[in-house]
Amino acid sequence: MVKLTVTTPSIRPPALKIVAESLSRQDFTNFEWLIGSPANLEKEIEQEIGGVVPYIFVPEPPKKEGEFYTLNSCWNKLFKVAEGELIVNIVDGIWFIPETLSILVAHYENNKQAIVGLIGHQYLE
Repeated sequence: MVKLTVTTPSIRPPALKIVAESLSRQDFTNFEWLIGSPANLEKEIEQEIGGVVPYIFVPEPPKKEGEFYTLNSCWNKLFKVAEGELIVNIVDGIWFIPETLSILVAHYENNKQAIVGLIGHQYLE
């Protein structure tokens, strides 16, 4: 069975609740959820979503001189930590149907070289 990693960078702990609730209802359950965020938000994230679905907190790298934001550095760190054969990026504030992960795994198993985006309805079947 494919192990999947869901990565979610966030600086908005309240926006993680809808993602946690969506992940808790997935019919595909062989996944790890990595949340990348500034270290000072770890406790607030735990207060918002603790107990809804297991997750691993990954502190984002510090901002380097000249950087406007650390989003790309955070994605890179999440990818390095990921243990899944398949990585799914889900940003904060997003609701998704309970079959989302199983649909993505089915597409992956059909073509392991494909990149699949989730914009629109094209992946419902």
